[in-house]
Amino acid sequence: MKIAVIGGGIFGLTIAPVLAKEGFSVDVYEKEDDVFKMASGINQFRLHRGYHYPRSTDTINECLSGEVKFRKFYPEVVIDEPHEHYYAIAKEDSLFSAEQCFKVWSECGLKYEITDLDILNKDSIEKCVKVREAIIDPVKFKAACLERCKRYGVNIILGKKVSYEDLHEYDMVVSATYANSNIPLKAFPEAQENYQFELIEKLVLDLPEKFRNMSVVIQDGPFTCIDPYGESGLSLMGNVTHAIHHRNIGKVPEIPEQYRELLNNGIIKNPKITKVSSFLKDAEKFFPGIRDGAKHIGSMFTIRTVLPYREHDDARPTTIREINDRLISVFSGKIPTCVEAAEQVLRIVKSKQERKSTTIGIIGMGKWGKALLRVFDKLSEVKVCVNKDDVSNQEFIRKHYPKIRTSFDYDDILNDDSIDAVVIATPIKTHFEIAKKFIKKGKAVFLEKPLAENLRDAKELIDISKGKFLFVGHTFLYSPGYKMIKELVLDDPVVEIETTWNKMGTFKEDIFLNLVSHDLSIVSGLLEKSPTGVELTKNESVISKSDRVSIDLKFDSGETCKINIDRTSPQKRKEVKVKTVSGKVYYWIDNKIMKLDRENKRFDILFDSEKEPLREEVKEFLENLRNNQEPIVNKNIALNVMKILERIE
Repeated sequence: MKIAVIGGGIFGLTIAPVLAKEGFSVDVYEKEDDVFKMASGINQFRLHRGYHYPRSTDTINECLSGEVKFRKFYPEVVIDEPHEHYYAIAKEDSLFSAEQCFKVWSECGLKYEITDLDILNKDSIEKCVKVREAIIDPVKFKAACLERCKRYGVNIILGKKVSYEDLHEYDMVVSATYANSNIPLKAFPEAQENYQFELIEKLVLDLPEKFRNMSVVIQDGPFTCIDPYGESGLSLMGNVTHAIHHRNIGKVPEIPEQYRELLNNGIIKNPKITKVSSFLKDAEKFFPGIRDGAKHIGSMFTIRTVLPYREHDDARPTTIREINDRLISVFSGKIPTCVEAAEQVLRIVKSKQERKSTTIGIIGMGKWGKALLRVFDKLSEVKVCVNKDDVSNQEFIRKHYPKIRTSFDYDDILNDDSIDAVVIATPIKTHFEIAKKFIKKGKAVFLEKPLAENLRDAKELIDISKGKFLFVGHTFLYSPGYKMIKELVLDDPVVEIETTWNKMGTFKEDIFLNLVSHDLSIVSGLLEKSPTGVELTKNESVISKSDRVSIDLKFDSGETCKINIDRTSPQKRKEVKVKTVSGKVYYWIDNKIMKLDRENKRFDILFDSEKEPLREEVKEFLENLRNNQEPIVNKNIALNVMKILERIE
């Protein structure tokens, strides 16, 4: 198998030899004239263990597990001595107190020793701790990456900018481009993510003797840090606020013209633009004497890339995404996770090599059937599409998907042993009979919601699917917005939900089975229980029998829910309001999650994603199927939805 890796930074040059060692032919493409030219070469170079992420235990755990593998893979680049490492919690403006930090660290197994550090201003520090961490020698790190690539036969191609479309000759493409993560994905706009891009400055300083060989981080807020710069005898200084010269949220970084000659160009002596005075003035509050004693050797400028709207936890997750069967996208801002990321990419590549492509048949070529076809075609092998008596749909398939067979008879899927799973996107009244045949035949089934027209049939489908594979397409459960709400309410349970859905259309299907079922799946997923009271409080006819409905749900622990749907509205909008035990109020609108800030009388955006819920749903279905993992939670929610629908009068 021939693999292209886009990006000659830390992650690309770690992934490449890990793949090549396993016998894959690997080429690395780097658009610059050398590797490690961008953020990989302009970093604080601290081998993080997660101490300065007390608001994100996930990030701490990633750093801890990553550090072990990093040390094993790159032992020669890690510097443990003679440097000392400290974290100091500021008395003012810290988002977490010392007590809160200690609690999180202890829960995560991070050891620390409370101490006094004489270089610190004690009036500005609540507590200081000494920890066991290390720094990374950037010169040795670059050399180690190149040595491993050479050892395992990785071909590095410099000065060539490529994207996915340029690499047809390769069986697999791995994108590891950090700030440019979306550029190789230009053919996949639905897979592109919004990031927060920060044009930052790192100071390289010659510090007085007492500050040398010390790594000190002031936290948890808009503060400063100093670290040894490898074995150079110099120090690096960062600052949460002053380091940032420009910031934007979007698909690609904005680079003001005046910064172009400074960016990713190593140490710039006497840069035309610098915030060195602000850095040192702020540092002086915590490190008395540092401003007058520091000599500014130069500054390094690069683009730091983080997830947007994560100020509440400052999380820095490593994400490995399978964009399609040939393309893997890697994003991370934490050096210690590079080896673990490489191992995860290797697992994906091996699984793709070893398994045959999952084969799919689709029944139903209406609007939603075509949407499912679009996504399944990118993530699996669709062999047959079936629709009822509509020649135009078959012509559509032949035009846009010429390799897929068409049929008017779903027995062509039922009796084809080469097809692993069937997707059923037919009218609701047909769900039961079609799904029942395929389940009994032993085929894996993706059944569009709802399960059936009535509870009796739904229960039968659940009963006959025990030990078999039945997945119900409640799409909103796979929305990034829903998943973020679930995360936010883990330790702060929901007490009140109100959903509002305005749209125009879909009058052919029953509003309760077709639309209300969506909102009931959200409620069932968030509360994980059945209501004790169900009341239809509004049921108005405009075009069909029921077009504007409101439903109240009550639960035994006091939770309440109101569902409002109007399918005769000129405005399209879906909104979910969630209130928690502590009084927090969240709004989920599209894929945005907003939190009410009562004090400042505003809404803060906590999360925004352009991931397509349908794509996420199909990916989970295929992953469950390939891992032979029965989707129990999915089926339980689907049945609970039917139980509630049965009670609506």
